[in-house]
Amino acid sequence: MHSSNKAQRSIFILDDSKDNLTLFAEILKRAGYQVRSASNPNQAYQELQTGDPPDILLVDCFMNLMTGEEFLIELRQLNPGLFEKTRVVGFSGADASSPLTEGIRRQAHSFIEKAMDMHQLISMVDKEWQKCPAALLKK
Repeated sequence: MHSSNKAQRSIFILDDSKDNLTLFAEILKRAGYQVRSASNPNQAYQELQTGDPPDILLVDCFMNLMTGEEFLIELRQLNPGLFEKTRVVGFSGADASSPLTEGIRRQAHSFIEKAMDMHQLISMVDKEWQKCPAALLKK
């Protein structure tokens, strides 16, 4: 079930796989979300310092320059206020119960596996948005 005001919901995706980035962005845009994205952590830092904070931040667990956990720790130091307004979701091709994903699971509000289908992605994003400060203000 999707409401008509999704265009007001913003998502930022960080994934160094441009194929995944394009796929996730396209799925979420088609579902009516505003999507911004970055393919490397440095670009993401810059993007997240400007403009309104996203409602949801999707962060890949494993990237070439650093892990998702390292990115979130550094982002929290650079922009602590962002975490008051933004739900963080880590994602990875690794299983959620894997020790490899433990770090991102500590830093994020929730975690999803990349092997999800389009409907699972939209459902997860909808569920996380309901927990965002922006959504809580509208209730």
